[in-house]
Amino acid sequence: DDSHTIRAILRKAVMASGIGAKEIVEADNGLDGLELIKRMRDKLDLVIMDLKMPKLDGVSMLTELKNQGIVKVPIVVLSSSADNQIQATCFSLGVKAFLKKPFSHEDFKSMLDKVFPG
Repeated sequence: DDSHTIRAILRKAVMASGIGAKEIVEADNGLDGLELIKRMRDKLDLVIMDLKMPKLDGVSMLTELKNQGIVKVPIVVLSSSADNQIQATCFSLGVKAFLKKPFSHEDFKSMLDKVFPG
């Protein structure tokens, strides 16, 4: 996400979620996010991303990840752009969950429980 505030909220929510996160890495634009994912692909357990980002939008980022075969890392999209067509596109590109902004802590926790069952 390009918003420092949203990233801080997400960082806190992930650490409080109980999924066992030990380290969180961040990018404030899509291009840096893509490079970070490519570089750390074997060390990542989850990617949380927005669709509207500077330098590279989320759908383009997802397309590039799919084209490069980076599909093992669960990807979650948090976005205010949540129409059915956008969601279908994201799911076709490998997204595991889609959460519409704004969301509650309970919504976020429920989404994580679906991505990491049991």
